[in-house]
Amino acid sequence: MKTTAVYTPLQRTLHWLMAVLILGMLCVGFYIHGLDAENAAEAPIKSSLGALHKATGMVVLLLAFIRFGVLHRSGKPALPDGTPDWQRKAAKLSHVLLYLLMFAMPLSGYVMSSYAQRPVNMYGLFELPMLPFEKNIDMAKAVFEVHEILAWTLVVLIAIHLGGALRHHFIQKDIVLRRMLLGRTD
Repeated sequence: MKTTAVYTPLQRTLHWLMAVLILGMLCVGFYIHGLDAENAAEAPIKSSLGALHKATGMVVLLLAFIRFGVLHRSGKPALPDGTPDWQRKAAKLSHVLLYLLMFAMPLSGYVMSSYAQRPVNMYGLFELPMLPFEKNIDMAKAVFEVHEILAWTLVVLIAIHLGGALRHHFIQKDIVLRRMLLGRTD
């Protein structure tokens, strides 16, 4: 992959848009999980938020494909000179895992919906075709467990990512965070 001095405006926009969407999706997902579908007051909220969560998950998946393509077309800035090798490896691993989760989270949700035979309605505009699975609630529950483990893994990776960015900015006082915030190298 080629290296550049800064992230492009499109890369920065996709990064921050996806950050907001993913953090929102995690919050809504954990909130939905705590609601009781059998409770008359909570069931409509769970259903409405669930539909929004699934549709937005598909938007995140689309944006992940776009972001991955833009990354490979535009490249990304190298870490500053003097960054220890272990930090370079850790950064690469965490970015690979973040990208994998940006794909795996919405895909596992889509698989879960297909097994439950609950279509993904895209904001009332259209429904995505379900995957060609027989209805299997046990499998849907198993995929939900995977989805939940992926969500907690994503929370940990986001914390590591954020911690690394803040460490670069406040402790190492280098340009890593400024490149993503402002597109600056000074």
